[in-house]
Amino acid sequence: MLLRYHSSGVKALRESPERMLAIHDSIERWECKVLQSYHLLGEYDHCLLVDAPDNFKAYRASLGQELSTTAD
Repeated sequence: MLLRYHSSGVKALRESPERMLAIHDSIERWECKVLQSYHLLGEYDHCLLVDAPDNFKAYRASLGQELSTTAD
């Protein structure tokens, strides 16, 4: 999953880096497991490698992040 932060999301993560764990928690609510987490340089700001039991739950977990206020 590739994330691109909003300007308010960047500010929130600088002030409190543990907020990234909230993103992990929201993904895990859909029975997906975060395997790796990386900060990126370039077009995207963050990359999460996620293991999901099926395509629907993977889609649902990513949709939840798209609609969040932290990341696109």
